[in-house]
Amino acid sequence: MKIHLIAILACFLVAACSDGGAMRRLDAADSLLDDRPDSALSVVRGIDAARLHTEEGRARHSLLLSLAMLKTGEISGLDSLLRPAVEYYGLSDTPSREAMLTHFAQGAAFAQTDSIGRALDEYDKSITLASGKNFAIYQALAFLNKSAVYHRIFNIDEERKSIEAGKRLMLDNGCAEKIIHAYIVSATAFGGSRNYDLAINELDNAKKYALSLGDSMNVDFLKSEKAYYMSLSGRHRDAIKIFQELNGHGCGLPKENIMAYVRSLAAVGDDVPDSLICEMTGNVGSLAEKASEFYTLSEIYVSNNDYRSALTMMDSLVSCQEEAFDSINALNVSLYRMETNLKRNAEELSDALSRENTLLIILGMIGIGVGIGIIAYIYRKGKEDIVRSREKYRRKENGYISKIGKLEALNTKITEFNDAIAGENQALRVDNNSLKEDLKAYEALTAKLEDDYRGVKAILYNNSISYHRAAATQWQNPPVGVTKKELDVFYQDRSRALSVYRREDYVKSLEDMINAVMENVVEIIRRNTSLSESNIRLVVYDILGFNYTCIAEIMEISETAASTRRYRVKKALLKLSGDNLAICKKYVIMISDGDMVQ
Repeated sequence: MKIHLIAILACFLVAACSDGGAMRRLDAADSLLDDRPDSALSVVRGIDAARLHTEEGRARHSLLLSLAMLKTGEISGLDSLLRPAVEYYGLSDTPSREAMLTHFAQGAAFAQTDSIGRALDEYDKSITLASGKNFAIYQALAFLNKSAVYHRIFNIDEERKSIEAGKRLMLDNGCAEKIIHAYIVSATAFGGSRNYDLAINELDNAKKYALSLGDSMNVDFLKSEKAYYMSLSGRHRDAIKIFQELNGHGCGLPKENIMAYVRSLAAVGDDVPDSLICEMTGNVGSLAEKASEFYTLSEIYVSNNDYRSALTMMDSLVSCQEEAFDSINALNVSLYRMETNLKRNAEELSDALSRENTLLIILGMIGIGVGIGIIAYIYRKGKEDIVRSREKYRRKENGYISKIGKLEALNTKITEFNDAIAGENQALRVDNNSLKEDLKAYEALTAKLEDDYRGVKAILYNNSISYHRAAATQWQNPPVGVTKKELDVFYQDRSRALSVYRREDYVKSLEDMINAVMENVVEIIRRNTSLSESNIRLVVYDILGFNYTCIAEIMEISETAASTRRYRVKKALLKLSGDNLAICKKYVIMISDGDMVQ
């Protein structure tokens, strides 16, 4: 038994260790997913999913493998590969990184299979449940992918809304590479709706970011796309110039851009090199590419006055269009057959419901008969109960009559008591009116006392300001014709007397006093200038009459510094306007004397 237990424990430990190592490798892949998806794909593919022993581990492996494949362009089998992640993360309504990524990947899978409605729904869920690392980037990508889906079904309004939302998020949160992607998607949308100038502007914005990265390949691609839209908008000379520059770099052009290059050359009457025609006519695939090729060749033949060949190309173009129309008609036939089948199924369902309704009517009639019998029984039973209830009610009624008599006697006593209370209330009203008159007299007296107090307070404040100004006059003029000893005593006395003006509480009381009797002059200066607290104090000392020598003593700075500060404060105060300047000139000595700075 011990041997068996040890073996089981060893198995659990091995499984736990293998799970732990695999989960750490999944963490490493997750950290590489956004910036180096090819490396993330290599890491995830190196993990054997069969050796993951938890449902969460298998779901996470499925999710990271699907996203890494999606980001590197491998999309085959994505739907089935993603299923474990969908079953584990996709049913949660709680925002999380895993739920966001699952719905994002599932939206991409549905978009590849043309399940338009389901793709849009999955992208919306990805936006709603966005959370965790780079969540705003994935919200932006989801909006941009939604715009691509709307582009395929020609819903231009929703396409533009999705692009604007994605581009705004990408500009606020994305790196330069992802911002470039947003501008390219926006340019494609504008180009699809034939707003070529706006498409070119978006490509120019993208090129700025590509240049900042030093990404020459991306810059060439953006130039090629810009030239393509220039060609479509009729700016053939500009388009040719860019295409020739790209050819000089040895930059390979997409087939559509080569065709645009050829059409621009033909439009301005320039010779079209045979090498370009070879590149344009090789490996043509879809009907759209065939139609574009025939149209381009017809333009070349027209520019060379070879109208017969041009007509041949136009006939081929018409054949392509007819083939496309046949495909559309085949699709319409399929839709018609589907609609017919739906109508047939609806008719069969209606017949089945009609038969069920007949059966329900029969069952209803049987039920009505049973119900009538039950109602008759209930009626007889109820009638007997009513007779018994009436007898019981009569007995209760006699008891109530007796109680009513007692209540009437009690009510008489209550009425008498209420009358007595009314008399007392009348007396209280008289007393209350008298109290109101006394209260009015008291309020009038209080108002008079408050007025007297304000007057006395103003007198005291004015006297106090006069005292401080007298002190300023006393200490700012040293005595003349005295001995050095007497002069030293003067300066010592002045230092002691002025030291009180350094205390913050004392300056605060002086400021309150000045505001009270001088129209809030200090408060006006605080609100309408950017003077520091130190310079506000200098204004207070100035209002009290101290010159710059006393201010230097109080603020413990040199006389030169005090004079300089006073000059700067003057300039700041004279910048005030209107009533504010008038009030300051009225009370602040430094701007009301004759030596004002203009």
